[in-house]
Amino acid sequence: MCSEQADRSYVDTQRASSEALFAARFGALHNEIEALRLLKQHDLAAISMRFADSKLALDAALVSTTAALARTDVAIEKRFDAINDFKNQLKDQLGLFSLRVEMQAVTGALRTSVEQNRDLVGSAMPRDEAAANLDRSERDAVVLDKRLKDLENAGANLAGKMWMFGAALTAFNLGMTWFRMGLH
Repeated sequence: MCSEQADRSYVDTQRASSEALFAARFGALHNEIEALRLLKQHDLAAISMRFADSKLALDAALVSTTAALARTDVAIEKRFDAINDFKNQLKDQLGLFSLRVEMQAVTGALRTSVEQNRDLVGSAMPRDEAAANLDRSERDAVVLDKRLKDLENAGANLAGKMWMFGAALTAFNLGMTWFRMGLH
């Protein structure tokens, strides 16, 4: 019985030390889990603060960008108003120029009148004087035709220059908008 009691005492001692070891390990694990939980809460709080700060910064940037775009839109509208005024002035000026069809009609009427006058003068004047007047009239007609072509070329050049000016101004506005938005 002594041996049985010694065995029982040994088992009880082993059991008590195992329970104590288990309790110590359980306590250590519980402490580590609690420390990890606190660390996680701290990390989540830090992440939440960074997210809130980022959101505030993003909102501020969005507001300033929206304001800058609004100012840019107003400036562009003012520039386009000035361009439109200039275009309207050019249209008004272009309306004062005579058209090719009109000038051809006037030239045709003048030629008819010249031919009628030539016939009248030819019947009233000697032949040499009539030929000299005819040559002079033909030279005048050639000069008038050249002047008409020069005016047409000047009008075409002006229209081309205006188109180029509008294209250059548009490219400049796009470049300035691109630069102001910070896309460079």
